[in-house]
Parts: sequence; C-alpha cells; structure tokens
Amino acid sequence: MKPVWLKRYKHLLFIIILFVFYNSLFINKAFHIDDPFTIDIARAVNTNFFKPDRVFFSNPPLLGFYYAPLIRIFGEKEPWLHFFYFPFSLLAIVSMFFLSQRFAKKSLLPVLFLIATPAFILSSQSIMLDIPLLGFLLAAVTTFIYGLDRNNNRLLILSGLFAALAILTKYSGLIALPILFIYALIHSKIVKAKFLLIPLLVFVLWNIYCVLVYRHAVFFSALPYRFEAYFLNRIWIRTLASLSFLSGTSIIVLLLSPFLFKKRNG
Repeated sequence: MKPVWLKRYKHLLFIIILFVFYNSLFINKAFHIDDPFTIDIARAVNTNFFKPDRVFFSNPPLLGFYYAPLIRIFGEKEPWLHFFYFPFSLLAIVSMFFLSQRFAKKSLLPVLFLIATPAFILSSQSIMLDIPLLGFLLAAVTTFIYGLDRNNNRLLILSGLFAALAILTKYSGLIALPILFIYALIHSKIVKAKFLLIPLLVFVLWNIYCVLVYRHAVFFSALPYRFEAYFLNRIWIRTLASLSFLSGTSIIVLLLSPFLFKKRNG
C-alpha cells in the first residue's frame, strides 16, 4: 500500500522530479548576465566575513553569504553552484503547489504556469537573485495564509522568517509586508499581523549594521536608483520586457480571462 503522503503529493513529486531532471541537463551552463555579480558578493564575503566589500550595490548580500562557503569547498564551478541553486527553485514550486491547493481547487495549473514561464525556466538555471527572492516570497505568503487558516503561530513565525530572507535577498522583498498585512486585515485577523514584526525587525537590524559598518544605510542610498525605474519611459520598457519574459504564457492568461472574471475564486 502506498503511503498517504505519496498519494496526496504524487503530482508534486512528479513535477519536482521532472524539473530537476530537465535542469540537470543545463547544470554545466556557463555563468552569464548577473551570475558573476553573485560570485563577486561571495568573494567579498570570503575576503572579509563581517565587512564584505560594497559589491552588492543596491541589494543585500544574503545570497553571497550562502555561496561563500560553497565556493570555498567546491570552487567557482558551474555544476556545483547551479546544483545548490535548486533548493530555491523547488521552494517556489512547492509553495505555489500549496497555494494552488488552497485557492485553485487543487488544480495544478498555477504550478504548471509557473514552471513553464520562460523567465522561470531560464532564471532557475542561473545563480542570480531572482529565484531565491521568488521562492522566499511565495513561501512567506503560503505559510502566512495557512497559518491564518489554522491559527498556527509556528507557521506564522516561519512566514516572518521567510519574508525576512526575501528582504535580505533583494529589497523588493519588502513587498511581502503590505501584501500579508492586507490579507490579515481582509480576513479580520489583524492581530496576527504582529508576526510581520519579525521581517521588519530584521530589516531594521540590517540597516543598523550598515550604519555601524559602512557609515550609512545602504538601503536609503539605493532608493534614488530604484525610483528611477518608475519613470514613465522606464515603466514602458519594463512592461515590454515582462511581456517578452512571459512569452506565450501571457496569451494563455488572456484566453482564460473570461473564466477568471466569472469565477472569482479562480
């Protein structure tokens, strides 16, 4: 007789196996785009653990701290660094699966849309910041929702930790805080929003560390660069880029839109 967990999660297990197999075909792919940027952060951490060089520019150096010991052990070899990137992709897939179980009547379509998106396929074969950010964000949202549903404080604490990791990966991770706060507000469980103090505290501590070590809060010096991205000409460019990344999957969403508008739960 098959174990209960295997019956329940057999589709998820199949997707994970398929994803790992497919990505393993590209495990020796050369570093490109922003991959060297991550390696630079790891080098800086290995040079000075407590005060790494400001090579992380407008993003925190969490991924560099993750890769620093791996580079010491395995060197800067593509297969090893790509292999240890798999957990971030798998975290995103597993989180999306549980969100699908919660909101899409156990449909696998959201998971399949995620892993079929060209941006996800290509980014999951890199060592850039994007997939870790996505994985931590989805995990934070998933554990927060399940924590509210089940009144489970352990899941809510875990959600706070995932949100903190997202923020320490890219400052874009701060978007998790208003999203989760609004979700708690809508479901009349605003008291549970107190667990969002965990990522907020981590963010404050990171800025205090920057002030003590680098003599200024790196986050605030990065803000002007971030605001530039919201000028109209930049928004237009980013919109076109996003549609290019989504490729054919955006057409599928358009075809499904009549159904989605009729079925609010969908």
